[in-house]
Amino acid sequence: MDIKWTVINTLLALAVIGAGGTASALASPGEAMDRTSETPVLAQAQAQTGNGSASNASNATAGTVFTPQQSYGATVTVDVENLSDGGFVVIRREENNSSRIIGVSRYLAPGSYEDVQVELFEVPGRNFSQSRLEGDRELTAFLHRDSDGDRQFDFVRTDEATDGAYTRDGGPVRNPANVTVIGSAALARTQPTADISFTPQATAGTAVTVRSANLSDGGFIVVHRGEGTSGQVLGVSRYLAPGNYTDVRVPLFDVPGEEFSRTNLGRDENLTAVPYLDTNDNSRYEYVATNGSVDVPYLSNGGPLTDPAAVRINASAAGGSRA
Repeated sequence: MDIKWTVINTLLALAVIGAGGTASALASPGEAMDRTSETPVLAQAQAQTGNGSASNASNATAGTVFTPQQSYGATVTVDVENLSDGGFVVIRREENNSSRIIGVSRYLAPGSYEDVQVELFEVPGRNFSQSRLEGDRELTAFLHRDSDGDRQFDFVRTDEATDGAYTRDGGPVRNPANVTVIGSAALARTQPTADISFTPQATAGTAVTVRSANLSDGGFIVVHRGEGTSGQVLGVSRYLAPGNYTDVRVPLFDVPGEEFSRTNLGRDENLTAVPYLDTNDNSRYEYVATNGSVDVPYLSNGGPLTDPAAVRINASAAGGSRA
């Protein structure tokens, strides 16, 4: 530090002390230039928290898990992760350079959620001429805040002034997924439900037993090979009227529209029980014969309701032979 700056520092220090303050040294021109590139800690904090309504850190952790799914056309199912400030799941249909909100969930308190059901074509502040998707669509899930704290989704009816979207990296948190529509408008209105229990068992290989079933709209219990519904249909029960059932017998290798080269499982396998609807009300299972156009499965959380179980061949019951 040269003599000129030493003198200036000394004079200013005496002036501050004389005024009852505390002296601090001034930087030299070189030191002052070095410090102009620094951002004060307070300014850094303000930059990180924005206007104080929500931090970027909160925005970055909130997300959705919206996967390809099946629907009767009136609802979709979404998982929510780390909804830091609460809010809503919002579904948009984005096509032809337009984006329209067509569904919104109930209010969700802060937290994470599985299988949030979002009703479509019921949005506060908007009228629709349809009540279900008319065909397969790509939809996009967004997360919106409850910015006014009233637990009502007001984004549409306030012209986007309240309840805006959660953001990440300068854009809204969004997750697209393909939705495959099955069944009829009637199913979209009634939203049929079912429950089944298919437990591990030993069998002769020509039939299995479903421990219990509850079908709101009646139908059939169908058994697929493997886990899920992608495997071959191996068996179907008799028609079941709406109601509760126990010990439902499902014969194997006798399915309308399906051909088999054998009449017995012949080996231990994992099978899956699935409830199906009788959508054409003729008490006959025709899903396979019509290539899936009628008698569609009961849905749960975006896909067919399934219950897998290990099925073991009982050699004595099968006559002592195992292929």
